[in-house]
Order: sequence, then structure tokens, then C-alpha cells
Amino acid sequence: MNWINAFNMNWINAFNMNWINAFNMNWIKVFNVLVLLLIVFNNRTVAQKLVVDDPLSSTAIVKGEIQKISTGGLFTDKGWQAIGQGDYLMIEVSDEAGFEGSLNVDILNLNGQIIGDKDGSGKIHFLSMFSNSVADHHAEDGATSNDALWTLRTGFDENGNPRYGQNFKILWASKGAKRTENNDYHEEIVQISKDWKWVSIPYTFTVRWSQKGKSIEVFIDGNLVFRGQWLNQVSPLRYIYLAKSPDFNTLVGSWFSNLKVYAH
Repeated sequence: MNWINAFNMNWINAFNMNWINAFNMNWIKVFNVLVLLLIVFNNRTVAQKLVVDDPLSSTAIVKGEIQKISTGGLFTDKGWQAIGQGDYLMIEVSDEAGFEGSLNVDILNLNGQIIGDKDGSGKIHFLSMFSNSVADHHAEDGATSNDALWTLRTGFDENGNPRYGQNFKILWASKGAKRTENNDYHEEIVQISKDWKWVSIPYTFTVRWSQKGKSIEVFIDGNLVFRGQWLNQVSPLRYIYLAKSPDFNTLVGSWFSNLKVYAH
């Protein structure tokens, strides 16, 4: 009987311990998952803080915008459109998203294959953001060693061909415009997938910058196409330019709409 009792007790104890351990382990796993979901939810909430939401269908200044200046161009139900050389839209926003933020904008009729037929020749900065109101890339034109900036460039070469084929170029600096002292200015061609087509449908461009994350990223329709370093920013990004920056040529014929700026 002692032997049987001892066997039964050991078996029962082992069963109970295994059941308790399994219960505890499962509970711990559930708890860890809940904590992880809470962290993700909180981060997403912060990342999605909307600072500016502008359909770009009128001259009206929306919350988060300080000024909105259309040099030429037209506001339509489709958004704002540049209709001739020299046209651009500049929007100054609050600096709430200046160091940790992202910009989204829809562009309709962005066809890199026919830009040369529309716009003459040269470089086209179709989407830009600057910390400096001068809004330039070069020291000799008023940019400084403290400037933060990024620009998406297209255009075409001297033969009228698309400047970068199916691709485009990004120009960026977290601190210091081109030819300023100790700048981190860079230029790089963004290689889009081989099956990419610039066609006359809306594309959503997203540019995200993060001093904490030390990176700048570009997305098209949610797909990451570029990631670069963003290491030294000291000045908040504030000045948005659509269709062109103050220098170079205009992206004529495309509509810009649904501008959103988020603070991260």
C-alpha cells in the first residue's frame, strides 16, 4: 500500500505540476502578447498624429498650415495643377512634425516618359521639403550649413529622354546644404522595380524622416523604394514645394491632392 500510495502521489503531483506549469506558461505568453499589442497600438497612435490634412482643392489654409502660396497653377476638384513653366505651390506648415514626421501626397498624371515633351529641358524637383525659407540646395544661393532638406527629382536629358529612365533621384541632407561646411548632403537615384510604369493614374508618395530613427524613407503606394541615413538634423522641416522648387523647371500637367503631414 505504501508503494502504491507513493506511486499515486508522485503521479498526481507530477500531473498537477505539469498542468500548473503549462497553465502558467500559456498565461505568460498571453500576457506578453497583450503587452506587445499595447506597445504597437501606442506607437501607431503616436505615428498617426495628423498635423495637416489638405485636399489641395482651394486656396483655403487648413489647420497646421501657416501660409499657402500658389505661384501660377490652378486649384481644381482634382487638386492643384501646374499649367505652365514657373508654376509651383508652396505650403509652410508648423514645426510639430519637423524632426519626426512624414508627408503623403497623391499625384495624378505623373508620366516620366512624356515630361520632356511638356516641359522643355532639364531638372524637375516635383516634390520637396526644406527647413529654410530660402528653399535651395546650394550654399551659393542662400542655403546654410544647418539646413535640412529633401527633394524628389525627375526631368530629362539633352536629347529629350527621361533623365533617369523609369527611376527618379532623391536629394537630401539632414544637416547642411550642398557645398556648405561639414554637410551630409547626398544625391541618389531611386531604383524602382523593372516592371514599374509611370502611367496616368494616381500614385501616393510618402516621405518619412526621423532624427530618432536616423533614417529617411520614400514609399510609393505603400511600397518602400528608398531608405537613407538621416543623422544630424538640427532644423525642423517646414516648407513644402509641389511641382517645382524655386529653382529649375516645373512638372506641368500633373495634379497634386490629398496632402497629409503626420507627426511621429
